[in-house]
Amino acid sequence: VKDDAWTVTITFDHSAGDLDLRAFDGDNNRIDISQGTDNTETVSGEGPAFIEVYGYNNATGAYTIVVE
Repeated sequence: VKDDAWTVTITFDHSAGDLDLRAFDGDNNRIDISQGTDNTETVSGEGPAFIEVYGYNNATGAYTIVVE
């Protein structure tokens, strides 16, 4: 993720698998987390970050990711 303020959104079919999203800084500190029950998850922050998409209860599924 770039150095400025950023937002990451994933879009997916929640009925096919409950995906969640979280962001960490370079020291592995959590910046933001999204654990909703809709078809989108969004996290935001500033500066360099690592983004993780993961499935609730090990769910899997296809998703589209947008970084702004």
